[in-house]
Amino acid sequence: MRLDPIKIPVFNGDPANWLPFKDLFEALVHNRKDLDSSYKLSKLRQHVNADSVPLVGGLYTGGYEDMWQEMKRRFDNPRLLVESHVQLSASELELNNSTTKVLGLYWDPVSDELFFKVGLVDDTSMHTKRKVLSDVAKLYDPTGVLAPVVVVAKLFIQDLWKAGLPWDAELPPELLNSWVIFRNSLPDITRLRIPRWLGIRVGSLVHLHGFCDASRKAYAAVIYVQTIDKGGTSRTALVSAKTKIAPIKDVTIPRLELCGAHLLTKAMDNVRQALGLQDALCTYWSDSTIVLCWIRKPPSTFKQYVSNRVAYIQANSDINAWKHIRSESNPADCASRGLSPAVLADHHLWWTGPTCIHQDMEEMRLPSLTEEEEHLSIAESRVVSIFVSRANYQWIMTSTKDNRIPLIEKFSKLSRLLNTTVWLRRWLPKYRGYRNDVVSVAEQHWALLLHVRQAQGNHFKEEIKSLALHSRIAGRSEILALNPFLDADGILRVGGRLTNSDLSEDQRHQIIIPRGALAYLLVADAHTRCLHGGIQQMLQFLRQRFWLIGARAQVKSFIWACTTCRRHLKIIQRQQMASLPKERVLVAPPFSRSGLDYCGPFHVRVGKHRTTPTTKTYAAIFICMASRAVHIELAEDLSTQAFIDVYDRFISRRGICATLYSDNGTQFVGANRQMQEDLKAWVTAHAQQHLAAEGTCWKFITPSAPHHGGLWEAAVRSAKKHLLRIMGSQTLRYTELSTLLTRIEACLNSRPLIALYDDPEGGIALTPGDFLIGRPLNCRPDPPLPEAPENRNVANNTPTMEEDTDNRVTDRNISLDTPSTQVPQVYPRQQ
Repeated sequence: MRLDPIKIPVFNGDPANWLPFKDLFEALVHNRKDLDSSYKLSKLRQHVNADSVPLVGGLYTGGYEDMWQEMKRRFDNPRLLVESHVQLSASELELNNSTTKVLGLYWDPVSDELFFKVGLVDDTSMHTKRKVLSDVAKLYDPTGVLAPVVVVAKLFIQDLWKAGLPWDAELPPELLNSWVIFRNSLPDITRLRIPRWLGIRVGSLVHLHGFCDASRKAYAAVIYVQTIDKGGTSRTALVSAKTKIAPIKDVTIPRLELCGAHLLTKAMDNVRQALGLQDALCTYWSDSTIVLCWIRKPPSTFKQYVSNRVAYIQANSDINAWKHIRSESNPADCASRGLSPAVLADHHLWWTGPTCIHQDMEEMRLPSLTEEEEHLSIAESRVVSIFVSRANYQWIMTSTKDNRIPLIEKFSKLSRLLNTTVWLRRWLPKYRGYRNDVVSVAEQHWALLLHVRQAQGNHFKEEIKSLALHSRIAGRSEILALNPFLDADGILRVGGRLTNSDLSEDQRHQIIIPRGALAYLLVADAHTRCLHGGIQQMLQFLRQRFWLIGARAQVKSFIWACTTCRRHLKIIQRQQMASLPKERVLVAPPFSRSGLDYCGPFHVRVGKHRTTPTTKTYAAIFICMASRAVHIELAEDLSTQAFIDVYDRFISRRGICATLYSDNGTQFVGANRQMQEDLKAWVTAHAQQHLAAEGTCWKFITPSAPHHGGLWEAAVRSAKKHLLRIMGSQTLRYTELSTLLTRIEACLNSRPLIALYDDPEGGIALTPGDFLIGRPLNCRPDPPLPEAPENRNVANNTPTMEEDTDNRVTDRNISLDTPSTQVPQVYPRQQ
């Protein structure tokens, strides 16, 4: 049978260590009957050395009993035992007569007391900020027993920083006098004697008491240990103290008192872990009735500052263990206000604590709050109830306190605001039975109209009141020129003369949005949906539904504040532009005459994991010469076959292109030499023959004339602007990049073709999407048309829509390069 290893200390031949070794060896080895002599001899040889080695080194296996008796005869000598005991006592007495430094403190072993030494040098040099910090650093107090003195030094350093003095400049007279008085009192610290022993015995009851307090300048936490022996004798001792100075910014006294309670909670946990008293009874004392009331309430009912600290206190202490104490009996008051060393030496309250800790805890009652304290407590409360009411065509969201932050100002994204509003509505008793976890489109529309009504009610109160009474609004109103009116839902909308048009309700009469938080969220949402688009693109997106007051200035300010857009902003040169080629001014179907250019390369991942290898891909950008519509395809490489695949996908979705224009192979703007050589490779006879078979004539621009391809170069620049701002430096998968390019294509086809102007009679600007699907690609679809009477043919209305589009493009596209953005006359399409 294999035995567990026996752990016996090694005997070194010293008579002073013989008796412990003898008792342990006999109990574990010698007296055991199940061990043979050879094993006992082996264990004995392993646990003896020095002077004992000659006794066992030459013995054989059968001589274990003789060897053990010889060791007992030699080391059981009473004379040797007495001599060793006397030598040990003499060495301990010599040690006790010397002072020992432990953890920066000085310890007197004879009296078992701790004391301090201040190493200040009496010199006549001038006092500077550097010298003050050097002197304060010599006050090393790891346990905090000198906290009332140290806090005075901390406050003085704060005054030095407020004064803004250089490091080596002499202190001004008012600060110098205070510092000299304090420095001269520091030698009194050497009078202090702190008992090291806390009075904790085996079987005694241990009770920890923590006190916290705050003043205008600092807040502190002090912890005492109370021990009650079996005879009922109570003894208290100072264990630890911690101070922190108040911030320079003014903070209310209740908040500082709460910081003191928070500091006490952390200090109590540290003391319990350091002393191994995790199971000891703990009591927390404070003289602030406001803080004690806060601790007994849910943290969610307070503002963030108070809520965070109350939550920590409740999580790390028992709220029933917090008691009230009078200010004059609170020892933490000494540390929060400061004491001189001379006063601290004889301060009974600081060293032994108050007498109330010896009283019955049931007698300590929390006093009620005064009227002033009640107002201070309410000031920190957070109101979470929201009331929704309808009156005078307005939905108004209010809270019980007018000085609270409105709900709309707590969000930076429009979608989060709308979803939160919907869930608040579902909390109402009328909607509590609604079990769907998904917010529907109708609910989001309701939430948006709710905030629109609130914003309009706050900014256009007089206008809404006048329109509700069917009277004219005041001439000084900023929305007078918009000819506003109230719709059936009580929403202010732009008037105008487009009521009988076939546009949607939101496009005919946009919702008026005043300046404020709602307008900011709408602009931020448009900036995100337009993929960090420009001013014109964002205005075009917003004008589909809303009319923002000062929209251009708000959009421009938001783009300027966007760090991503600022980082990619580049100022281009302004050159004198030549006349437009005839391919761009003649009416033609979309993409019947197109331009082509490549951009890239873009690195994409082959697999789904981040560690998979990457490969190069390129984006082929087709742009319509007439409508400036954009089509983007992702090419696997720059080979001829990859281009043919790209072109086949293009004409399969956009129709056969009659004429395709591109660079001459050597005039690829912005391309490096390797890309130029690769592009030359696929501009081959095979590729041209494939295009000819499809009915496409491929034309190249004039050599050394890159300005002839400015149209597709501008499209490349716009596409790369969105791509770099969204993708950044990350590496996408092939499908992810293809999806992103498709979204960018939709944004480019939703941009206005002319500069927008602030005229509500101007209607909606024309976009490339109008030529492709009849509306911008990022615009909400129009509601279905009502059924026509049987005596009318819907097809008769189709030419009207086409003629309207042709008129708009003739009207506006011709005027793109003229200084004026408004067209005084409409030119119909030639028959």
